[in-house]
Amino acid sequence: MTFYRIGKTTAGFVVGLLLMVLVGLGSYRSMAQLNQNSAQVTHTYQVLSELDDILSELKDIETGQRGFILTGEEQYLEPYQSGLQMVEPETKRLRVLIADDPAQQRRLAILEPLIIQKLAFTQETIELRRTEGFDTASHMLATGRGKRLMDEIRQIIQEMRAEEQRLLEERSVQTAARSQSTLFLGSAGSLLAITLVAGASFVVNRDVRKRKQVEERLRQERNFNAGVLDTTGALVVVLDAEGRIVRFNHACEQTTGYQFDEVRGRHFWSLALFSGDPALAQSGLKAIHADQFPNQREAWLVSRTGERRVIAWANTALLDGEGKPEYIISVGSNLTERKRAEERLRNLYDVAAAHHLGFDDKIHRLLTMGCQEFNLDIGVVGEVAGQRYEIMHAVDIDAAVMSGSTYDLGDTYCAEALRLGGPVAVEHVAESKLQARPCYAIFHLEAYLGTPIVVNGVVYGTLAFSSLQPHPVAFTSADKEFLKLMAQWVGSELERRQAEVKLQASEAELRALFAAMTDNIFVLDANGRYRKVAPTQPVLTEQVGVDYVGKTLHEVFQPQQAELFLRCIQRALATQHTVHTEYCLEVDGQALWFAAAVSPMLDDTVIWVARDITKRKRAEEQVVQTVAALEAQYYQAEKAHSESNAVLDATSEGMALVAPDHRFLTVNRRFSELFGVGTDQVVGRRLTELEGELQRVFAEAASMQGQDGQHSDGAGDARGTFREIVVQQSPVQRELELFSTPVRRADTEHLGRLYVFRDITHEREVDRMKSEFVSLVSHELRTPLTSIKGYIDLVLDEEVGDITADQRDFLEIAKTNADRLVTLTNDLLDVSRIEAGKIELQRQPVDVAQLVRRVSTTLRPQLEAKDQRLKLELAPTLPLISADGDRITQVLTNLLSNAHKYTPKGGHIVIAATHEPTQVRIEVQDTGIGLAAEEQAQLFTKFFRARNRTTQEVGGTGLGLAIVKSLVELHGGGVAVASTPGRGSTFSVTLPMA
Repeated sequence: MTFYRIGKTTAGFVVGLLLMVLVGLGSYRSMAQLNQNSAQVTHTYQVLSELDDILSELKDIETGQRGFILTGEEQYLEPYQSGLQMVEPETKRLRVLIADDPAQQRRLAILEPLIIQKLAFTQETIELRRTEGFDTASHMLATGRGKRLMDEIRQIIQEMRAEEQRLLEERSVQTAARSQSTLFLGSAGSLLAITLVAGASFVVNRDVRKRKQVEERLRQERNFNAGVLDTTGALVVVLDAEGRIVRFNHACEQTTGYQFDEVRGRHFWSLALFSGDPALAQSGLKAIHADQFPNQREAWLVSRTGERRVIAWANTALLDGEGKPEYIISVGSNLTERKRAEERLRNLYDVAAAHHLGFDDKIHRLLTMGCQEFNLDIGVVGEVAGQRYEIMHAVDIDAAVMSGSTYDLGDTYCAEALRLGGPVAVEHVAESKLQARPCYAIFHLEAYLGTPIVVNGVVYGTLAFSSLQPHPVAFTSADKEFLKLMAQWVGSELERRQAEVKLQASEAELRALFAAMTDNIFVLDANGRYRKVAPTQPVLTEQVGVDYVGKTLHEVFQPQQAELFLRCIQRALATQHTVHTEYCLEVDGQALWFAAAVSPMLDDTVIWVARDITKRKRAEEQVVQTVAALEAQYYQAEKAHSESNAVLDATSEGMALVAPDHRFLTVNRRFSELFGVGTDQVVGRRLTELEGELQRVFAEAASMQGQDGQHSDGAGDARGTFREIVVQQSPVQRELELFSTPVRRADTEHLGRLYVFRDITHEREVDRMKSEFVSLVSHELRTPLTSIKGYIDLVLDEEVGDITADQRDFLEIAKTNADRLVTLTNDLLDVSRIEAGKIELQRQPVDVAQLVRRVSTTLRPQLEAKDQRLKLELAPTLPLISADGDRITQVLTNLLSNAHKYTPKGGHIVIAATHEPTQVRIEVQDTGIGLAAEEQAQLFTKFFRARNRTTQEVGGTGLGLAIVKSLVELHGGGVAVASTPGRGSTFSVTLPMA
């Protein structure tokens, strides 16, 4: 019986032992798989975190790029530099994390080149902003390439996130199932073992010890997972299916101010953490239970101290064995600083864009906004003049600080900001060195935030905000950066205001100048209708009492006279050259003569400058009479000589009669007045004897001395008549029109040559004023055009919100026309600089082949869009040329662009470069529309455009080839064209070797 019991016990022990072994093996395997699943879940969270970090860093890089392009300030590149340093290591960590997932590796293989391209594009736009300015960088940004790359990156990251979310859901289900399996195996095996070996206490004890070991391992696993969650920078909240908090990581504790033990087991909507309607907070839980996960939401989070933060939550669920949510995991990212910065920039933009407000109203609104943003009571803009500090604008709820108040600079807090040259932020003045300032004793200002304002590179004053109460929290670096941005805007507004004052003064000077002129100035359109009238003397209005503005020439003048004037206008517009005409009008019964210069403008209008030349005409008649008298009385007595001198002295032009042997026979009084010489110093002397006087009087004396042989033996010439412009430098600086004609007796005997000098200084000055006016207008157009383009690009990039397709079309049209205006303005400025001699070449040895390849690469997309074939025929060894590389690039770009525009679709363009003994020749040959011979003769003149259907459709300013010719000639080279209508053109440029 005893042996039976022993056998029974042994059998039970053996059976129980076998069952325990089986259960242990099953539990161990289930536990190992459970641990593996837990590790995989943690691994999935790490992958998701790295993906979010990479996308966040790329957003920071893009934010820094746009801030730098808009402002040009290096400090806005801090997010860019920080993101650039973080992207590569984060990408490497992601590569390690997905090493066991081929599908994710394939996606990463697509993502990494996109990130590299995005970083390269960002670096390129930043370098363009540094080297070529806002226009070039914003134009490149407007291509949309950066946005396309970012969209593709977001798409790949979203696909990778979706894959990880799928794995997370799958592994969560497996974890739940493994947990239930482990529990079942352990429970069933234990019950069965206890039933079979109830008396085997040592077996039970062994089972207990094993269970404790498993629990210890589970505890360690939980500690590991908790450590991972607490070390991540993201906010992680784990809720049960009812919305109660079961996990609250360290980032949540730091952000909210609550410890995990304080919120454990509480419904998350019952806390003051989540602002808003509790029902709205519960809607996220309902969405999870409705299988709407993963999902993303933004919500306000209120900390224990009352601070509000914007958090972007990504929510998902861990499912139980029945596929129902068992736990909800929410991962949050703090968007407060970014949202705050965006809001501040929008507020500043609203102030800057309020064009209906005047300068003072804008500054007042800016100061009010600053007080709200920084939670301070007082805002001021102060001006510094030496040691004097004057408050120019002020916002103060107590009216203690008022505009116009002046202080000694050393007594103010602002002196510290000026000394440091940057923002000064003090939360409690009583605990800082600023309490020693007399300002503290007077106003008791406890909080201060100020920075210098710079206008045109010079410190103007300060922008400052202050309060009678200490600031409750420390000022952040974002506060200081925004303050600097506000100060920069104030500085730019002051610069613009100063520029407006200067422009108004300039306009007043111009009006005064017009008022002092003795000429009439009219602006007429192509139909002869008066647009503007600037009469200076009543008699010069040609018809006293007539209001010209709005009337046509036919309404003012007789038909024959009106037609004559209209033909002058049409000829000036057709040739794009100034047309000179003289005409006689009857004014108050008196015949008056006028000389007019009709000059074309850009908008199919002309400037008509008319001068009363009645006196000159009458003087010319007198000259003719005098010449006739001289011809008839050359050998008469002294009386006839005196009479002729009296006639000559009555004219307003200087006159000199020179005999065929080059001896001065007589000069009039005006001649002596013009050149500061007495009659006895000239009469009877030869031109060759007056070399010293010529050098003293004329700027180009050698040219004057050469007149003898220049016009068919000078004074000895009995046939030729000529006119030219000479420059007088003594005794007064003048520009003179020299008119010379032979003088004969009635019997055709040649008596000599008459030289007439007319003062045209004023007329020439008017022409120069016209050129300067065009240059001024062109220059002033550039700034608003740049601003228009920049804001259009911002709207097109949807930086200020989404836009409709129609809005995008309208904005693209506006952008295209703005680009055309910029091109026209730049061409006008180049022409003005060339005419004024202000173009300075930066010569250096230049590789022509390299320039040609660079220009062809730049324009190749346009050529390919028109299906045009470009061929380069460059000599193998081209010598270097001494040239300004940028200007030669401009020349080649104009020539190749013209070939592209005037060559039909499918045409051929060839750029050839060869070298000759002393120069390099570049030829641009096309198969385009070609040019007629008469068009080729005017091709390189300003504003000339061939009159055919193709040129009208293409459009243009007519300045490109004129600029090409001027730039090439400045280099000491030449330009030529050979063309046949219908067969194409070849433009040749020669440039000297280095």
